[in-house]
Amino acid sequence: MCPVYINRIASIHAESRNEKPYFSAQEPDYKEMITNANLRRRMSRMIKMGVACGLECLKDIPSEKVDAIITATGLGCLADTEKFMNALMDNREQMLNPTAFIQSTFNTVGAQLALLLKIHAYNVTYVHRGLSFESALIDGIMSIAEHPELMIDWFPVLGNHEYRGNTQAVLDYTSISRRWTMPARYYTKVFEDKGTTIRIVWIDTAPMMDKYRNDSATYPDACKQDLQKQLSWIDSVLTSAKEDWIIVAGHHPIYAETSKDDSERLDMQKRLDPILRKHKVDMYICGHIHNFQHIRRPGSDIDYIVNSAGSLARKVKPTEGTVFCNPEPGFSVVSADKKELTLRMIDKKGNILHTISRKK
Repeated sequence: MCPVYINRIASIHAESRNEKPYFSAQEPDYKEMITNANLRRRMSRMIKMGVACGLECLKDIPSEKVDAIITATGLGCLADTEKFMNALMDNREQMLNPTAFIQSTFNTVGAQLALLLKIHAYNVTYVHRGLSFESALIDGIMSIAEHPELMIDWFPVLGNHEYRGNTQAVLDYTSISRRWTMPARYYTKVFEDKGTTIRIVWIDTAPMMDKYRNDSATYPDACKQDLQKQLSWIDSVLTSAKEDWIIVAGHHPIYAETSKDDSERLDMQKRLDPILRKHKVDMYICGHIHNFQHIRRPGSDIDYIVNSAGSLARKVKPTEGTVFCNPEPGFSVVSADKKELTLRMIDKKGNILHTISRKK
């Protein structure tokens, strides 16, 4: 699931004041926040609190930029519901004041926010008791993941976290999501555009390291994989590759500055690196370390690249062969034509931190 960031929060909560022997909610001036007097008049105190918090979170955000208002409530406004039900019985279901009904409905906060800010977007309220907040978060995360701009093919690789669980489930997700393209544990695909071709080879790196193969209790699937079969497959694919550019991608680095076990990189240098050097691949791209690194090593023309994380990033310092390193979270973008292959490291704000260029 993609990383999601909370950019703003607001709260109206109980505080203790010296002159009072009890806690009370410290509320803002609702007239300043909810300037529409008719709407404000129909709101109960609880609704005003929720709407005020929502307005604070949405402050300075254009309404057309809001994709959804998702609200969570444990049981709704019970006091207002009780008031409405009593009025219903007392008046024998006749001549009812609509205000109590409006205040009692579960989706009142979300609806009032939409009315005040003129937001014509997805609007839903979850009333799942203790699971309401979790349900709202999941809905928000799924809404982001399904955004039209993200409706592109994803080509995953397995990493150490996947090997802690059921790796086959990651492959099986291909049959569930139209974006998820993972036909095997290691696979290859050629991309062609305007006469330029790039072959990307995605590989399964955890089984290449004894650390994972020897710890079947933590990584149960690692020792079950045929290491030599994969290495032979990589050698065979690269032998027959005739594309303009060749990129190999895996989860673990061959060279990197990290506090993780040296044995990981030593196994990768012993088992994978000779094959990549033999076939003169252009780039080896990986993750695992959670920062940006660009490394060149003597005797190799390969650009060894560590791509940062989309969430937690870690500190980094130069090591042998370091061309560039940076602790920022972010992503990388690759572009190419017949004469040049370019990888740009980009931080979370869209700034280009470092550019790697290979020319023919």
